[in-house]
Amino acid sequence: MLTTARSGLNAALHEIKTVSNNVANASSTGFKKSRSEFADSYGVASDMMQATATGKGTRILSSQRSHMQGSFQETGGALDVAINGEGMLVVRRPETPEKLEFTRNGAIELALDGKLVSSDGHEFLSTEEQPITIPFAVEDANGQVRRLSQINIKGDGTVQTSYGQGIDFDVAKLSLALFADESKLAADGRNYFLATPGSGAPEIVAPLGNRSGVLQPGFLETSNVDITDELNLMIRAQHAFSGVSRLMQSEVDIVRRFTS
Repeated sequence: MLTTARSGLNAALHEIKTVSNNVANASSTGFKKSRSEFADSYGVASDMMQATATGKGTRILSSQRSHMQGSFQETGGALDVAINGEGMLVVRRPETPEKLEFTRNGAIELALDGKLVSSDGHEFLSTEEQPITIPFAVEDANGQVRRLSQINIKGDGTVQTSYGQGIDFDVAKLSLALFADESKLAADGRNYFLATPGSGAPEIVAPLGNRSGVLQPGFLETSNVDITDELNLMIRAQHAFSGVSRLMQSEVDIVRRFTS
């Protein structure tokens, strides 16, 4: 019985840990919640006449991540984008340019060197898998220097810059990555993900394609965590933990009485 109780205790602790992580990241842009998965464990008891399967408690399988789309929050930011549909933005760390990472967090910033980056310095990549750099000034046909006055991101990912008096340029297109199974991506912290054999290799495409979603400028995607659901799961897991703990204590007390 102690073995069964211990497995139930471990399952409750695992559920509490998973739900706690969801609640802690409920306000994180683009965060994707996880769900614990369990299965029953069985042993075989034999009395030489017949073998019967007996319950041995709960077995922890894994935590399955849900990539269901979160709701959109309007920010009005010129560089903020949300993805309506399939796909993840492609980014990389400058210090590890060979390693691509993927995110649904479209809070884009303009760095001092003109690159489009995240708040922690990840570079957003174009459909050519290169960092997108915005020129702060250009020369017009008369040789006059024109300063950057506006940046717009269109639904198809086109990054358009304006330098006044009708001088506009399409600098690049933001890229999206598509996967065979997004739920098999490996979390890399701060809502970044890495490709795995289970997820399949990324297919780098432009937004508004046959399968890829469209960008919504001026919006950010909130987490897909429903606080009410998570609190209900937390209460259920805590009740399970409390019940199994009492069961284990009762078992220990019985053993002590018979051995004393």
